[in-house]
Amino acid sequence: MGSIRRVEVLRAVVLTVWGALLLFVALTLPLDAFPGEVNPNFPGWAWLVAPLLGLFMVELGRYSLRLAREIREDKLSHQPGPDAFAQAAKAAAYVERWRDAVKGLFFLALPLVMMAGLAIIIAYNWRHGQAGLNRTFYTELAVVAAYLLLRIPFLMLLKKVTGGIAPGRPYRLEADALVFPNLMRVMGGSKNPRWDVRIAFDDLEEIRDLSDAEAAAFLKYQVGPNLSLGAAAAVDQYRYFSHQIPRPRFYAVNALRANGRTLLLRGPDLFYLVAVDGDPREVVAAFEKHRREHPRLPPIPPIPTTV
Repeated sequence: MGSIRRVEVLRAVVLTVWGALLLFVALTLPLDAFPGEVNPNFPGWAWLVAPLLGLFMVELGRYSLRLAREIREDKLSHQPGPDAFAQAAKAAAYVERWRDAVKGLFFLALPLVMMAGLAIIIAYNWRHGQAGLNRTFYTELAVVAAYLLLRIPFLMLLKKVTGGIAPGRPYRLEADALVFPNLMRVMGGSKNPRWDVRIAFDDLEEIRDLSDAEAAAFLKYQVGPNLSLGAAAAVDQYRYFSHQIPRPRFYAVNALRANGRTLLLRGPDLFYLVAVDGDPREVVAAFEKHRREHPRLPPIPPIPTTV
């Protein structure tokens, strides 16, 4: 259960089950068989919204589950730096992974027990003549049926809208480098090459093509809360905006899109995690080709002064 993929799958399943519980409560609440009484001042429009909240939570859980199941564990390996902050962040990320696993199991069992107990009580009351099927119940069923009929066009519209809200960063591939035009989104910077961030392939040790979900899991469960990295990134951004350095050494911008891709760029003194626009496989191919044509030679050790 400790693997990153399993933990993310568990979290998505928990969200789906809680959505199912909310939908079940919304549909059974107007029944006389439901335990307890409903406030008579409960607004009528709320009966239309209540099942939609459960449906939307189920949809979000299913969406998260699809992203989690596509996580490739082998793409998330990480070797922290030798400093104490990096090692502590790695340890904290490992603890967070197991904490999320244990917490996920608890919050998965809780709604299942609640739903089972509620179903038993409703069934008991129903058998004793307290069914109470009414207009409110049938109205909610109609809302659920209407949603199921309009679900596909609604999700397509939602995907289009959210894709425009959180687009990836554009990039330009050169012969021996990768360029991000106006990576920091400086106002008016798209027309000024000064704000283009250029990363030469010679400055990198690896490039990984990750999904957005993999990138988020990598930061949370592998890198962890690295205080030294965060502080260095903040200082570098200040120096970058003050025109003291050509680019920051550390930068991360995340997204969570259905088919979004994120590039991990790592070098001896460079760490970038950038959600990009488009398919970056050509970037990885160009980098691998550059490495084959320009192999790195290990440094020559100094000649000893004494034998």
